[in-house]
Amino acid sequence: MKTNPVSHAISRFLAVLAFLASFLLPVTSLQADLVFFSDKDTRTIHRMNLDGSGFTTILSAPTLQDPRGLAVDPFTQTLYFADSDTHSIRSANFDGSNVQTLYSGLSTPSDVEIDLTNGHLYWADRNSGEIKRGDLAGATPAVTVLRMSSTEPYYLDLDIPNGHIYWAENDQSVIRRTNFDGAGTVFAVTSGDRIRDLVVDAPNNHIYWNDRDDSELYLSELNTGDFLGSVYSDGDGLGTPHGLALDNMNGWLYWTDTGANAGVFRAPANGTGPIQTLNAIGRDGPWDIELVITNPIPEPASLTLTTLVLLMLATRPQKTPTQHLEFSR
Repeated sequence: MKTNPVSHAISRFLAVLAFLASFLLPVTSLQADLVFFSDKDTRTIHRMNLDGSGFTTILSAPTLQDPRGLAVDPFTQTLYFADSDTHSIRSANFDGSNVQTLYSGLSTPSDVEIDLTNGHLYWADRNSGEIKRGDLAGATPAVTVLRMSSTEPYYLDLDIPNGHIYWAENDQSVIRRTNFDGAGTVFAVTSGDRIRDLVVDAPNNHIYWNDRDDSELYLSELNTGDFLGSVYSDGDGLGTPHGLALDNMNGWLYWTDTGANAGVFRAPANGTGPIQTLNAIGRDGPWDIELVITNPIPEPASLTLTTLVLLMLATRPQKTPTQHLEFSR
């Protein structure tokens, strides 16, 4: 069969591009999926594998005084954390080395989240009633996104695709939402009792949230706030749930519990159970939890024109069917 010279030329061109891309396109690949969690009462931060194996303490007192919220950057393998008693937002490597103070002189920072797309950290400052924003290196002054006179923002999460901040307030029964610039504040969930952590699942239009007094892990619609039901409850073994994280890739929910059976747990996100205990020995006040899920992809800032052309030619969009969650109750 006669070879089309144009097709042959294109094939050779693509082969050359692929060869060049192997040098031009850095790919970040982590060695393992990881769980990080803080324990405010033992003044420690820990790391382990998703199944609870490989447990190690990476930070402890006197470096830590009251560790609360956590955030992770998987590309630089950096852990960010809020410490209420040192009034600071700090960072460290995944092994606990190279501790840096990024923002100090804060009131009572409780939770911190990361926006890798825009290079920002957001944190809740409970006693000052503020949500603030800074950069990942602490190189620029913190910006007050929102200041509230009568509320105490406690846990928060980001809906980066839609530019929203969601937060729960200490000892309150609501979740609020605002834009990244602090405009357009509304109530997102109003059916709680004493809400703790929350997780935004933007691809599925869901928001998961813990209620410590109800001993429940709930689900609502993200856009409307409509209540969809209980995912897990005290009948499943929940006591006083606090921190919450979602592994959307593998379909798991992870949470911390500060109740009588304090520990770190996980269960299928569709509510079918059973709940697995990952770590409970020596736990006292496990507070926040963050996940690193292995997904080797190029860093956004590393994409060159060559790699963009390759990605356009080599990938075709596929429609993903909507996942409908099933609940056992």
